[in-house]
Amino acid sequence: MRSRWGATGATGATVVGLTAGDPSGGIRNRARGWRAACAAAVLALLGATSHGAANERRQLTFEAQTATPRPDPMIIGVGVHFGIGGTYNYDPRRAADLVRDMGFTSVRDDLVWSLFVRSGVHPNASPPPQIWRLYRFLGLAGVKPLLIIGHDNPVIEGATPPMTTEGLKAFGDFAAKASDFVARFDPMFEIWNEWNLSGQFNPPWVIGAGQQGDPRAARDYLNLVRTTLPVLNKVVPAAPVLVGVSGYDEDWLWTRAIVDGGVMRGAQGLSIHVSNHCHPTISKRTATEAIDRVEELQRALTANGAPPVPVYVSEVGWPTAPLTPCVIAPQQQADYLAQFLFWAAATPWIKGSWVYQLKDQGTRPNDLDDNFGIVGFDYQPKPAACAVREVIRLVKGSSGFRVERPFPDMFVVQLGSAPGEGGSVRLAAWTTASSTKGRIAFPAGTKASAARLCGGPQAAEADGFSIGPQPMIIDVPGATAALEATLDR
Repeated sequence: MRSRWGATGATGATVVGLTAGDPSGGIRNRARGWRAACAAAVLALLGATSHGAANERRQLTFEAQTATPRPDPMIIGVGVHFGIGGTYNYDPRRAADLVRDMGFTSVRDDLVWSLFVRSGVHPNASPPPQIWRLYRFLGLAGVKPLLIIGHDNPVIEGATPPMTTEGLKAFGDFAAKASDFVARFDPMFEIWNEWNLSGQFNPPWVIGAGQQGDPRAARDYLNLVRTTLPVLNKVVPAAPVLVGVSGYDEDWLWTRAIVDGGVMRGAQGLSIHVSNHCHPTISKRTATEAIDRVEELQRALTANGAPPVPVYVSEVGWPTAPLTPCVIAPQQQADYLAQFLFWAAATPWIKGSWVYQLKDQGTRPNDLDDNFGIVGFDYQPKPAACAVREVIRLVKGSSGFRVERPFPDMFVVQLGSAPGEGGSVRLAAWTTASSTKGRIAFPAGTKASAARLCGGPQAAEADGFSIGPQPMIIDVPGATAALEATLDR
């Protein structure tokens, strides 16, 4: 058994980690501890920059027939919490109905080692009830699951985390059992979750590749992948396997170390998590900062002329927890998720993005983890529910994409052609945040129409539209849309 550990979170409360005699509770508390400790450390350590100028102008032209089709449709998924158990009010049927109604094409959840391989239980015994609830949910949802093969197992020697020869073999045996259990759902898999984070340390993330003996080190994650990937490929050969699954990673040094170490050999793609809701500079708690950081990773990975690495953003989200130092308003959550998903859809090396998470897992307004949902604890929709649903609808209906960034704080994404005869151009435009105002203007006589995402029609003002953080959907008749973008900070 592992002993308790504590970390002071952003709210000032002590967060308790793995609890003896309660593996699933330990999983929940450890995840909570990592997030809270990360939030506190980010508040203390990160820096900030700003850019942009007032009254800048740029000319842009979009052609209806030149939007670039994606090589494959982008996965737009959402995280749920059945696999780790807990009293999160996740009901299989209700959650599955919401997933289908929203239009998600994937769900993400955990396959927990300590629930499949338990102390005093025969190795071939059936998994406990929470695993069967996940099983039922996956059948009802009917979409491709991304399932995390992971979590410590305190009842096995050398398995917290698996770094020894015995621990690695035991983890491989668990991976075989768990993957076979869910094979009928046509799954994707991730190997572990945020190996580079541990609440035993302050800050909880490792800086760089990590030293020998540090359980967060890149070399030990590489050993885990080398053990587990062949097992998954043998048991479910058609299942894509994602690796990395890194949490906060300063300058992406840990992620770059595992890629340099060969982690991508045999894997489908690189999984990463993106969050900034506790950035010490409030103006950086945005989708723009997240986009910048993901682009920085790709630039680093391709600096030597290598082809783009397929990236899967398996967690992206902003919590609406009003009584924490990391306050994100519900409309901000909606705007940032919509912005990130539109950008991701227009970025061909982003293969999938999973919103974190489907619903609030608790009701405490002073707890970050309780408030990441796009609907509330009792399934009442937040503004993000409409925003994400509309983005999914628009992305699925788009034949091609093109993203332009006329200014650091303004984006314009072409969403193929708008429906209707005669041809037209459809655009989504936004600025980073409400503190940044923009405008899209068209030549005199252009009969463009516009509506804010999840809002009513927007009246044109002198042949153009004001742009803010809530994406504006603009339809321009004809085969060409010439426009002038203006930024006024």
